[in-house]
Amino acid sequence: MCCKLAPNRVALLVAEGLEEIEGLTVVDLLFRAGIPCDTISIVPERTVTSSHKVTIVCDRSLADEDFSFADYGLVVLPGGVPGTPNLAACMPLTDELCRRMAAHEPVAAICAAPTIQI
Repeated sequence: MCCKLAPNRVALLVAEGLEEIEGLTVVDLLFRAGIPCDTISIVPERTVTSSHKVTIVCDRSLADEDFSFADYGLVVLPGGVPGTPNLAACMPLTDELCRRMAAHEPVAAICAAPTIQI
């Protein structure tokens, strides 16, 4: 795993029960645009199941020893149920969202994800 990632790199946070179209479409569009994007599981396991029972194998996990939100210029939150409540229950993520919002750093949230209370 790379020690320091490009500041224009995007982190797509993946939780059990995400709406797969809201996550994988973002990954596909960024790939086609040449923008680096990592799928990041919010749990130690890298395999996550979507709301429609599609299995997604993430690139990284928040639990990875070398993981740092500082390696990403943008954090993207796909919606879905129970994906959104699962994102909201992830304290390292909500702490990072609060920090980014206070620092006026970019965060993107799709569909139900903007309803996360931080």
